[in-house]
Amino acid sequence: MIPLRRTISAVCWRRENLAGLLLLSLLAGGTLSRRAMTTEPFTGAQPPLRTDRVAAVFDRIDPNTAPIASLVRLPGIGPSRAQAILDYRRTRTRRFACPADLTRVRGIGPATVATMTPYLAFAPRGR
Repeated sequence: MIPLRRTISAVCWRRENLAGLLLLSLLAGGTLSRRAMTTEPFTGAQPPLRTDRVAAVFDRIDPNTAPIASLVRLPGIGPSRAQAILDYRRTRTRRFACPADLTRVRGIGPATVATMTPYLAFAPRGR
């Protein structure tokens, strides 16, 4: 038979032990929370978008009516591609009905269309 006094002392903590454990948990918690705030967790298959381009595009852009300054803010579109879109609009009567129609513009391929699709808006045909 195990003496009762020995069992209770093995299970119970002393005040000094509890104070030390509390101090350790506070120190460890502060270190972990500070580290969690300084590192940016990234979970996903694709890298994050460039924030300068995303911040520049506040509203969706209609490629049928947007000026060159708005078109340049789209990801994958520089000044020459924006000018190509304007030239295409000026010489053709067909409007862009969907993002895939932008591949008719010289210098814009499916990959470029895929990157800028979230930032595009197309007005209904009646407008």
